[in-house]
Amino acid sequence: MDGINAHEVQITTDSGIQLSDEELLNMSVRDLNRCLRNLPPEENKRLKQRRRTLKNRGYAASCRIKRLTQKDELDLQRKHLQKEVEMIAQENEKMNMELKLLQKKYDDLETFANTVSSSDTNGVSTPLKSAGPTTANGGPADERT
Repeated sequence: MDGINAHEVQITTDSGIQLSDEELLNMSVRDLNRCLRNLPPEENKRLKQRRRTLKNRGYAASCRIKRLTQKDELDLQRKHLQKEVEMIAQENEKMNMELKLLQKKYDDLETFANTVSSSDTNGVSTPLKSAGPTTANGGPADERT
């Protein structure tokens, strides 16, 4: 099994069977049971428990590796999203500045239009007249003709 530090520990049973940790790990259950068939129940139980311990170590090691890999991937994703948020925040700031500028221009134009229209009511002629064609009475000409 990957990720297991299978030390070359030799297990010798009272019956003289020798198995390394790696052999114990890689042996199929059927083969293990065949080897353990003639052993006393205590020794059988001890070997099966040793195999289970070694397998669990391997599973734990692979889970650790998977967890660390996922952590690294999530960390990279987090950094990418932080950069994206920063870029969007900068773009938002730029758009807010542009909006303020346009709002100021609008307010200035509105103020100017109000001063022009108020000066019209005071009898002062204004330089803002329609530059288009006019009729005899001074109104705009109908362009349909």
